[in-house]
Amino acid sequence: MLSPKELAGLEAQPLSGVSYHVRVLARCGAIEIAGDRRVRGSIEHFYLPTDVVRRTPWVLATLGLEG
Repeated sequence: MLSPKELAGLEAQPLSGVSYHVRVLARCGAIEIAGDRRVRGSIEHFYLPTDVVRRTPWVLATLGLEG
């Protein structure tokens, strides 16, 4: 489970760009909100992959999750 902020830190990318792509992936059904928490007056969302990702071999291979 990762938040866009955590993912941005791991990939050394701007949070704004990562957040945009996370929203696109959520809208397409590739990820879903798995939890959230309050952080300084805001809500941080955490995401997990959906069955769409788990059933797609090339996605698993790209993420290094096949096996």
